[in-house]
Amino acid sequence: MATGPNSSTKTRFQWTIARKIGGLATVLIVFILSLLIYSIVALRGMQTELEEIAELDVPLMELINKIEIQQLEQQITLDQLLRLGERVALDQNLEVEAKQRLHAHSEALNQHIEAGIRLSEMGFKTESKTLFDSIHTSLLEVRREAGRLYPILIGMVETIESGVYPDERTVDDALSKGVEFDRKILALIQVIEAFTEREINILEKHNKIFFMVNSALGASGVLIGTFFSLLVIMGIRSNLFRLTQRVSEVTQAIAENRSIPATSIDVDSSDEIGNLAGKLSLMIDSVSEDFQKRDELSRVLNQLATTDTLTGAFNRLKWEEDQALEIERVKRSRDDLSLIFFDIDFFKKINDTHGHDVGDRVLIEIVREVPGQIRQTDSLYRTGGEEFVILTPNTTREQAAILANKVRQAIAEHDFETAGHVTVSMGCVQFDKKSEDDAARMFKRADQALYRAKESGRDRVVTAA
Repeated sequence: MATGPNSSTKTRFQWTIARKIGGLATVLIVFILSLLIYSIVALRGMQTELEEIAELDVPLMELINKIEIQQLEQQITLDQLLRLGERVALDQNLEVEAKQRLHAHSEALNQHIEAGIRLSEMGFKTESKTLFDSIHTSLLEVRREAGRLYPILIGMVETIESGVYPDERTVDDALSKGVEFDRKILALIQVIEAFTEREINILEKHNKIFFMVNSALGASGVLIGTFFSLLVIMGIRSNLFRLTQRVSEVTQAIAENRSIPATSIDVDSSDEIGNLAGKLSLMIDSVSEDFQKRDELSRVLNQLATTDTLTGAFNRLKWEEDQALEIERVKRSRDDLSLIFFDIDFFKKINDTHGHDVGDRVLIEIVREVPGQIRQTDSLYRTGGEEFVILTPNTTREQAAILANKVRQAIAEHDFETAGHVTVSMGCVQFDKKSEDDAARMFKRADQALYRAKESGRDRVVTAA
């Protein structure tokens, strides 16, 4: 075969073109492989962090919620325990029930705390060692305070079982230890809230990483398949965005102390992102349920703190709060404010003749009878023993006397089981805005009016200036 200049030039030209094409193909292949390797490394790092969240963060947050619920239930038990002194004659099983509940709360608390400590210790090997160390320290403090509070509560129960109500020092010690325990729980919750920010930061970090990878793959995907590349890219970004958005909604709801939205995390994926979405959905449902339970427990605790256990009327603590608020209100307005102070005539005789259980029944029936005779704006309080107060906003002394006579007559006409005929004596006063009147002076005048009603024959209403 003849070889001339033209053939040599043609061969060299074809080789040069092939080299350029091969070099370009090599660059593209290397670039794509580099992106793929980087994506694999990033995915492995993401998988590790997601597994860490699923294995440590989610269970730890659930445990903290359970610890908080146990703490609220223990507060309710403590409140009921402090009331046992008034109800021992009614139910001898209350001490045993309180002791059993305290044992149950203590055992559940210890289990949750120990589980949380083990999880936090596992977190020492992660990059978030500092965060887990803070949680570990807080859990140790909670465990220490729980260990201090529990013997005091059990000691109070045992004291009550022996027939002696705990002295004021023991009660104050229990309350102070309870406040310190609540403070440690609050500190633990504040530390654990950092987990939510940590999860958002992790998701946002991976969102940025995948944004860069996806952008590069999108540019190179024009040469090797734009459609498929963008399909994968947008799928991952969309799922990560949904995860980030949902966690942000939950964080904001927790920060604003409102209910967590019930929407689910709609992630169309069966990979690590899909698994994380499923676990986060379960965690959010659990947290939402715990928040609802905590709100219900808080409502019950508030009711116990402001309601008389025996009769269901408002107690003295609620009376002092409402009276102070109403007095401040009428000082800033032109409204009137009156109160009716009454007690049961010869109540000691009822107890001595028929027994304390009949006396307690009389108190309960009076509390049931009075609301039907007063207005919705009026409030009934049991301030102690057989003494009651009716707070009547926007009412003059004369109007309060009419209302008091209505209540007095209804009680006098009521047929009390066993006790029979029962009467009450009442004193009515109005808040005097022209003088330097206050809660103490107003209540003292009402007490003096009640005393005059007693002295003048009982079963009557006396008003005082």
